[in-house]
Amino acid sequence: MFELYQRFSLREKTLFISFLWFVLLFWGFAALGRIIETSQATGNQKKLLDGQGLMISRESQIDAELKIQQGKFDSSRTYDKDQLFARVEAMAERMNPTLSTSRTQEGDIFNVHTVPVRFRDEPIASLIQFDNALQGEPYISLETARIQADRKDPRKLDAVFEITSFELKKQ
Repeated sequence: MFELYQRFSLREKTLFISFLWFVLLFWGFAALGRIIETSQATGNQKKLLDGQGLMISRESQIDAELKIQQGKFDSSRTYDKDQLFARVEAMAERMNPTLSTSRTQEGDIFNVHTVPVRFRDEPIASLIQFDNALQGEPYISLETARIQADRKDPRKLDAVFEITSFELKKQ
């Protein structure tokens, strides 16, 4: 290889050396980028593990606080999905609501039930009365509300309320 290099003219030697430097610099910058990326990923993982270690070290304190919070809730007053349906129907008895199928998110400690309720051609006073009734319930809340004026009669409103309740599992 060295003999071949010796036969090159000065111009060929300069181009060959320039090409080698270009390849070495390109490879070096690529390697440096991978090293920096790996270092950042390692740092992020270390922070994540430190946070998880802190949570694990506080496990007994977290369990004690969970028991205190669970003691504040009366599981007999929380609603399962059938009770939620019945309670929402009772609150909107004069409004003729359309209740859709409920969704349930199951958890270890509690289940969250969501029921979409659709109202058609209702006056604003009825919707406000329904909202006030919801606010009076301790374990039921209004997740979202979409209200639109009816195209035929702007004094009548179409509304979709998503009502959420949680059911505390008995332990």
